[in-house]
Amino acid sequence: MGKPEGNETYRNYAQRFLAYTTVPQSYHSFKESFYKYLSTSFELEFHHTRVHFKDKLYNFLQNIMSERDDESLNESF
Repeated sequence: MGKPEGNETYRNYAQRFLAYTTVPQSYHSFKESFYKYLSTSFELEFHHTRVHFKDKLYNFLQNIMSERDDESLNESF
């Protein structure tokens, strides 16, 4: 994991992510947001490793309960 950019902290990133996810959204939108949050939270040294890891992470998240992607995010997810 790398350092946050500029004066940012991981806590700031997490708080913004949580604030954003309180807005009603679909489960699919949540997974997209979560992927963006996670994929910007780390730095991997090698380009190939970074791309491969991000692809695997994206596919993994998209396959979690994909049958419910159109439903609104709620506390049961």
